[in-house]
Amino acid sequence: MRSAWMAVMLLLGGAGAAHTDAAAEVKAGTGIEDREPTGVASAFKKGDTVFVWSNITDADGQTVEHVWKLDGKEVFKVSFEVKSKRWRVNSRRRNLAAGAYVVEATTDDGKKKLGEVAFKVE
Repeated sequence: MRSAWMAVMLLLGGAGAAHTDAAAEVKAGTGIEDREPTGVASAFKKGDTVFVWSNITDADGQTVEHVWKLDGKEVFKVSFEVKSKRWRVNSRRRNLAAGAYVVEATTDDGKKKLGEVAFKVE
């Protein structure tokens, strides 16, 4: 009886299932203070250092990536281990080239996008 119950729980997404409600609020800015983004904007100057900050929820125990894309092409990727129900991370790039950027917060296999931010460097 117990093994049948466990099989039903696994099929329904119970014990042992990965978090599927994981999400991320993602912002771009010029800095990080007290674990929060500062200078949040949608456009930056060529040569600026841009920080991308993510407030990740419900991904405890998973690995999340920031995938930086310039004009649709991946230019940088960094991974983070999420260690609690709410986890804040940031990545940064210096001296960015001009163009349209999108930074996606995704699961490490890239199958689920948790959030994204778009900005321009002029």
